[in-house]
Amino acid sequence: MISYLSEQQLWNQIREGNNEAVERLFDLYADSLFAYGVKFTSDKEFVKDAVQNLFLRLMISHEHLSEVSNVKSYMIKSLRRELLKNSKQGYAISFDNDNILRNKVESYASENLSVDDMDDEAIRIRRILSEELLKLPPRQKEALYLRYVQQIPLAEIAHILDMNYQSVRNLIYRAFTKLRKNIDQDKFTKSYVIILLTQVLSDM
Repeated sequence: MISYLSEQQLWNQIREGNNEAVERLFDLYADSLFAYGVKFTSDKEFVKDAVQNLFLRLMISHEHLSEVSNVKSYMIKSLRRELLKNSKQGYAISFDNDNILRNKVESYASENLSVDDMDDEAIRIRRILSEELLKLPPRQKEALYLRYVQQIPLAEIAHILDMNYQSVRNLIYRAFTKLRKNIDQDKFTKSYVIILLTQVLSDM
């Protein structure tokens, strides 16, 4: 049955013209693709149309599809290209949603936090991360989002962003170092900060 196939098996089925496999892939990735797309533009209908067109092309042009090593990253790169090409603004829209981040900072700042409570510490760190994210260029934010929210391997992020592997690795390392600079690194582990960063990036 289609529901038990791996994404690579689904892709092979799609290449053979199996529309049920396209529908299954849509169920798997449509939401995450939409979440990624709205980081580029607040026009949700524009993003929704782009996502739907992406899957429609899989049905129509299945015979032209090639083998891919990572189906999810292929779909993300395809959506990214679609959004940048068909931007209604007429220019290359960037991965940026600072208004949401600013609102987050304001909401965290309005919280009445205690000194020692761990829940309050988590809020405090999320506020710091939000403030520091505002200072990062769009490409660094996008790389962090792809790595920690979409969980894309570094090699695939390099492919999506048209960069080499080492450049992407350096980009993410520098961005994460900046984000963590105002957080007590003796008290809070890297893994804990990544969990909170993933929450902040997901809410952008």
